[in-house]
Amino acid sequence: MALLKIIPTNTTYRLANDIIRMIPNRIILARDTIYDKNGNMGVVNGVLKHHNLTQLTYDLNISAKNLLSYDTHDFGDNTFYGTAYTTGTCHIYEHNGEITIDIDVIPEKKGHNLSIIQQVLVG
Repeated sequence: MALLKIIPTNTTYRLANDIIRMIPNRIILARDTIYDKNGNMGVVNGVLKHHNLTQLTYDLNISAKNLLSYDTHDFGDNTFYGTAYTTGTCHIYEHNGEITIDIDVIPEKKGHNLSIIQQVLVG
């Protein structure tokens, strides 16, 4: 079993019974199944590039159906927080130290999901 943690969204996914290809300076995920903490499933494709397991860059595509996609519990450095289960796709990639997350999803109704609360900033 392996874990994949997405820090900006505070989500961790479990990979189980998948084959992860490791070649020099690359870790390849090809249609690997991921599970959120509730057992909901998604599929990840992508590559993690590295130099002797340092200088990590990545390019990941995730397809999800009712997957826990966002799970923060306080504002921290953000202007909102909450929990969201979604269906759709997400592309996460890093280039020159900049993380980009392109999201095309719809929220699902599950428990207390999509309880995103916006912080009002008084200036």
